[in-house]
Amino acid sequence: MTCRHNSNPPTILFYKIDKRKYLALQNSIAKTILQNKIANNIFPNLCRIFIIHSLNKAIGELYYEGMFFIMVTNRVVFLTGAASGIGYEMGHAFAKEGAKVVITDRLEERAKEAAEQLQKEGFQAIGLKCDVTSEEEIEASISQTVTHFGSLDILINNAGMQHVSPIEDFPTEKFELLIKIMQIAPFIAIKHAFPIMKKQKYGRIINVASINGLVGFAGKSAYNSAKHGVIGLTKVAALEGATHGITVNALCPGYVDTPLVRNQLQDLATTRNVPLENVLEEVIYPLVPQKRLLQVQEIADYAIFLASEKAKGITGQAVVIDGGYTAQ
Repeated sequence: MTCRHNSNPPTILFYKIDKRKYLALQNSIAKTILQNKIANNIFPNLCRIFIIHSLNKAIGELYYEGMFFIMVTNRVVFLTGAASGIGYEMGHAFAKEGAKVVITDRLEERAKEAAEQLQKEGFQAIGLKCDVTSEEEIEASISQTVTHFGSLDILINNAGMQHVSPIEDFPTEKFELLIKIMQIAPFIAIKHAFPIMKKQKYGRIINVASINGLVGFAGKSAYNSAKHGVIGLTKVAALEGATHGITVNALCPGYVDTPLVRNQLQDLATTRNVPLENVLEEVIYPLVPQKRLLQVQEIADYAIFLASEKAKGITGQAVVIDGGYTAQ
């Protein structure tokens, strides 16, 4: 596999202030100052121009001082399991920050449809088939990414699967499949991404783990095992990438409002003998101090931060966003 240097160097972007809100803010401040006779009433228009100029200058200085959140553009981000849910939302969020996005899914049609949605919004994105249970497909899709965009800067191992059952009833083949998707696949993706990232002396790897990688949860023997395992993999990869400009972190969300979690509610209703409509209130919320499901955008925002220069000193960590779940 060859890697050529990305000809478009990353540039710094900032969250944009809504123009209408900003103009309204300008007018409000100017009006307030004028009404309070802070300005010379003889030259109100001149004063207003001065106020607006000063406000522009002040906001420019705030940008310069880094008081607004800094992101990067022109980075190439590769996501597994990204045609929907958290994966797609992360891809969309990175695209809005100027990244070039590679959406992968085991079903090529779904990957391409998701990428087309981003393209319709004016973003640079491609969709590739990648069944993460196949090392050949992982390697091929990473190679296609480098061929198309010229580099691979950010790898997000997001593909996941769930099955809830007591251990004695848990099908062995299902256990093995979950381990393959959520523990072995990230290892393989890192294995093939590392040579590219080491050559360019830059990389960000985010393994989407879970609070289930930190604590146990009855009925989730395979999911818990995989997520605990990927956190261990994260620590080792972080050590091996540290001197090459590569950071590796495990993002550990709590309960997020996604189809995957919603589909778990029926399983939890069965294993806990609770009516389906009561699962959130009786099973989930007692464990979450904030008494809510996290929103997908919250996870996407955290991923962007971990991939940014602001987080260059964070590596080898299991970074938690869980509404307070693990604080108890």
